[in-house]
Amino acid sequence: PSYFPSRVHQVGNCVRCICVLNHSIPNTKDADSAMVIIPQNQCNPPRQNDVYVSVLSSVHAVCPKGKYLAFVSTTAETSDPTHELDSALRLLEPIEERFVYVTPMFVPNEPGTASKVFISKSYDSSSHFESTTDDVFRLYREITGQDLDLTVRGAPARGWRHRHRHRHRARRCRCGAGCPRPPRGAHAARAGAHRRGAGRHAAAAVPRGQRITAAPSPPKEEIFFSF
Repeated sequence: PSYFPSRVHQVGNCVRCICVLNHSIPNTKDADSAMVIIPQNQCNPPRQNDVYVSVLSSVHAVCPKGKYLAFVSTTAETSDPTHELDSALRLLEPIEERFVYVTPMFVPNEPGTASKVFISKSYDSSSHFESTTDDVFRLYREITGQDLDLTVRGAPARGWRHRHRHRHRARRCRCGAGCPRPPRGAHAARAGAHRRGAGRHAAAAVPRGQRITAAPSPPKEEIFFSF
């Protein structure tokens, strides 16, 4: 919205508070992260919008060990939005430090199908990105003219057991003669004869330890060998 201020209008304000804690949220069994949604009717006093709380810790590499970061947000309903977070802040006490700020929320004036200027909405107070996902679907529909289809089609993806089993399956030559995969280690000389076109049976007929002379190699486009 900040790129096209003349094409958007304000629909409200979002109040957010970042809190620095030295403990996890009480009654969460010292969880490293948590998300709490306080319904509007359970706030004191009751509100028209829910209050969202999300907590991260050093496990997420966002703060030092032993510290926690809590994010509290809601849609402002009064001229003093700072106190509208009190229902959630009481759950986080004691709080070492807090930072409160209010940001305006904008929405586009009209769809961008005519102007070809497609504008997203501002982030709201929700912490689970549900409204942001809906906005992405809206933009996709306006840009392409159809709904975004995330249906998975075709055969289901195979797990690691399937890949592991097929990785160790006996490999075959693609020459059509039913040759097994070339020998390794001490049989490298015979394998070399096989790769140069002398064939499996010709390589097997060479006594062990005797030098062999390979036939001229065929053109590259005629070699079909796969490991």
